[in-house]
Amino acid sequence: MPRSHSSWLLLAAVALLVPRVAPAVDGVIEINQAAALAGGITAGDAPGFPVTLTAPGSYRLTGGLVVPDGATTAILIDASEVAIDLNGFSITCADPCPGSSGFGIDSVLVPENFGASVRNGTIRGMGTAGLRLVGRSVVEDVVVVGNGGSGILVVGGRAIVRGCLAEQNTGDGIHVAAKSVVEGNTAFENTGAGIFAEFGSTVSGNSAVDNGDAGIQCGANCNVFRNSAVQNGVGIQGTGTFSDNTITDNTGFGLSIGPTDGYGGNVLRGNNSGGDQVSAGLQIGTNVCSSNTTCP
Repeated sequence: MPRSHSSWLLLAAVALLVPRVAPAVDGVIEINQAAALAGGITAGDAPGFPVTLTAPGSYRLTGGLVVPDGATTAILIDASEVAIDLNGFSITCADPCPGSSGFGIDSVLVPENFGASVRNGTIRGMGTAGLRLVGRSVVEDVVVVGNGGSGILVVGGRAIVRGCLAEQNTGDGIHVAAKSVVEGNTAFENTGAGIFAEFGSTVSGNSAVDNGDAGIQCGANCNVFRNSAVQNGVGIQGTGTFSDNTITDNTGFGLSIGPTDGYGGNVLRGNNSGGDQVSAGLQIGTNVCSSNTTCP
């Protein structure tokens, strides 16, 4: 057989053994452990972790990702307008990882990488934050458990975090920057605040239970309504307007707010060891504090 022909056959055989990454029929680029180790998912993506996404578009896990140690990031976003569907799969760490420097998904190294979305899966036990994104990002239906920093961290403003579970993370369960929307999430047993939302954010329909700091903490001019805060350090803390929340059995004040902040329609029981349950504020509607309709 001619040498050139035998060489071609050898190359063809090797190619069959190398995992290839190709867009699915719907144009979504698929990611799994074999593809991550092979590299080439986008231009400039080296073999191994992190999987580096350098092009806008849609990406979907077709299997779980496992990083080797706590210093390793699983996915690094290096483009704007990247949508990641975890597709029910998990990003995890092979060893006990919290306390190191790796992220489940990170985009903050390039501040211009705005507009990411992450949906529908689990990020567990990473060295630091489970997710770290920049502005105009959306996180929906994601579980972040046991990470070495915050579960979900969005450092740019105008984020949306919806329908997520943040549990037993070393930092805040969910931490978002200014003018964000945080709704319908559960934050449970995080070392920091259950939910921390900065200036001008809307925080609604969340449940914060047994977090080390405040169940919900908000910066100035927030709108905080229809949340439940139970057995945290402080129930709900910040400045803005606070309405229709249920706040019970927190170690400190149920509501720790500013002297001109309005609050109404809230139910507070068993906070601050049965003492005053509201630190300050102006009643803009009827509140129930234990059996009284006048707070604190």
